[in-house]
Amino acid sequence: MRARIRAKRLKLKMSQSELARRIGISRVSVCEYEAGRGRLSDRTLERMLDVLEIDCKKRARRQLDAAASVIAGVLDSERARRRA
Repeated sequence: MRARIRAKRLKLKMSQSELARRIGISRVSVCEYEAGRGRLSDRTLERMLDVLEIDCKKRARRQLDAAASVIAGVLDSERARRRA
């Protein structure tokens, strides 16, 4: 996610300072987050994603679908094992 955020910021030709100003945090916080050394609150991350126009709903949906598939496979295997 951090790499995607940085890539989108660069694609929009937005500096770390500009992004920080628009979401109400310091440039250092943006830099630390992009570098993997910092954390942001959920609210701040949400504001960042909004400013950068990144839609995480599709990704979350894909992850949930993948998890559901894994769970279904495990349950099917367990049912088959119990029948045997």
